[in-house]
Parts: sequence; C-alpha cells; structure tokens
Amino acid sequence: MARELVERLSTSPQELAHLHAIAEGLRVFANSSVWQNASYRESACGKELIYELAVSLRNGPSLYLVSDGAGIVSPPHCHKTWAVIAGIRGHELNRRYAVKSIEEKVVVPSTEVDVGPGQVLILGEEDIHSTEVRGAGPTYHLHLYGQPLHELPAFASRIYTVAEP
Repeated sequence: MARELVERLSTSPQELAHLHAIAEGLRVFANSSVWQNASYRESACGKELIYELAVSLRNGPSLYLVSDGAGIVSPPHCHKTWAVIAGIRGHELNRRYAVKSIEEKVVVPSTEVDVGPGQVLILGEEDIHSTEVRGAGPTYHLHLYGQPLHELPAFASRIYTVAEP
C-alpha cells in the first residue's frame, strides 16, 4: 500500500488543495489496521528510527515510518521540500516558526500543532518547524516528503536559531 501511495504521486503537487488530498490519503493509511501488527521496532528513549517504506528512484515523493523515543527534540529546521506527517501512535508537538532574520537564520515561534493518532500536519518547502515527543512512550508517524531524505541538503544546513525573548 505504501508503494502504491507514492507511485500515484509521480510529481509534486502544484496546488494546496492537492496537498490536502494527499494528506487525507496519508491519514487514512495511518489509521489502517496495517500498523496494529507491524513488525517495525519502536524507538528506545532518546533514539530515533527511520524506516524506508517507499523511496522514489526518480527523486520524487518518498514515504518513511519514523519512530521517535521519549525525550527526542529536533531544533527548528526546514525540509527544502513539502512534507506531510500523519500520526499513528504517540504524540509529537510541532512548533512552527516565522523568520525574524533570514541572514542570521533566526526565527520566532508562531504556532503549535500536536500530531497524534489520526492527525496530519502539512508543511511547505520553506516552512520551519521543530518537534518534541510528548509522553513517556515512543511515537510512530508516517512522513511523506516531496523527495527522498538522502537528496535533501545536510540537516545542519537547514537548522535555525530561536530568537532570545
């Protein structure tokens, strides 16, 4: 089912409405019974596991299962491609940021979204967000990106600093 979902997305969505339709399809997949007996190991406390479910060979949309353990926090970053995140298990707080200084890569918090089971988050290619696992258990989330992770710029080059209050 993961491969079929990605193959239907041979090109990146050009309109926001198309991205919302993709998000709905991913939400349905995240809520399916496939994950009740999945053999993917959950992440330990303070660790992250990423499983490739359907990676494009043509630098197109690619789907991953991500399990973050309790205590995992990512700094503000952008993906440089669109992304849709759908919750399967556990809760992850996503903070969105507005750019205060593009030259200095400084941001300020703007909104927060809790991505739990059955919830989705859509990010544009320049959107900046951070993540924080909520609760004592690990998370399971589907991450659909506009291109494979190995094609993205190095993570360190996509990180921003939060402005001092």
